[in-house]
Amino acid sequence: MKVRPQYTVTPLNMEIWPLDKWSRRLILECLEKNLIRVDQVYTSMGEPALKFKNNKDFERAYTLIKDIEIEN
Repeated sequence: MKVRPQYTVTPLNMEIWPLDKWSRRLILECLEKNLIRVDQVYTSMGEPALKFKNNKDFERAYTLIKDIEIEN
């Protein structure tokens, strides 16, 4: 069985919210590996959102994150 990180996307704000610590770790590892810089923006959602500087970085990150699968 394959497991994917859980997240919510807000394209207008160029933000991705990992929904749990495991998903956050996987997503941040992916972004670091691909040299995509991201800021963490604290919100009322409990976990910080990942905020991208520009649409190019956001789109690239979203494409990479969609393909993350972990064998369970």
